[in-house]
Amino acid sequence: MSVHFIQPVDPQELASRFSTDDTLDPLPRQDEDWKKLHLEKIKAVMDRLPAREADFVRLYFFLNKKQTDIAEIFNITQAAVSYRIKRALNRIRFLIEIPEVTKDDLYADLLPVMPTKLDARIFAEMFESTCQSEVAEILDISQGRVRHRFIANLARLGQVLVDRAYAWTRRNDEDLVEVKAVRERLDDLMEQKRRKELETEDFEDGLKEVVDLLCELPDELADEDLILFARYYKTFVKIRYNFNILREIKLPKWSNRSKKTIQ
Repeated sequence: MSVHFIQPVDPQELASRFSTDDTLDPLPRQDEDWKKLHLEKIKAVMDRLPAREADFVRLYFFLNKKQTDIAEIFNITQAAVSYRIKRALNRIRFLIEIPEVTKDDLYADLLPVMPTKLDARIFAEMFESTCQSEVAEILDISQGRVRHRFIANLARLGQVLVDRAYAWTRRNDEDLVEVKAVRERLDDLMEQKRRKELETEDFEDGLKEVVDLLCELPDELADEDLILFARYYKTFVKIRYNFNILREIKLPKWSNRSKKTIQ
């Protein structure tokens, strides 16, 4: 009777048996313009990346090392390098697009529109860490309570943004192209909501379009307080669908896995 078993193989050794091309390149070449445009901002947020991811980004994007070369240096697979670079890029994009405010400033700005001080603190802490469990520990409440109040009050922020954006259109000449564009998008969005034609995510996407319209206004029409609040909303929508985006996720080490075979 034959005996069948599974023998673990080191992933680095396994990867070496296949193509050594950078098949999982995380940054399409058309994004090179984006990198050049935001180069100084990228450099400024590098210290907020996990140390290993920052090393990979420097080697790959600034020293032009291949992923396979980085994998060899750190004795990991090229797939692992690609995963970490992709995650680092997501963090970088997030960090360079969020408002440049302190946690305390954000708390003060949101306090007037939140039901309680606790809710404002939840948003302030989530802005800094994006991690529900860390916020729960800081505030000494359950993670479930953090998540529930965060999502519920995100909807509240969305409605406040709608109200403030409508108020802005009434203060300005509604015949102006930019004002008319914001008003029409708001009307369309709220009509679809009234008819219950939108899922929550679709409504949030529609409001993000309004945010983009507000951020693109010419200086003579721009309302700095409204634009900042709009950017807060867009930031928290991103966090909702990317919890832990600023937290390093620890993957299990191959060396810690069982050495036993299955017979």
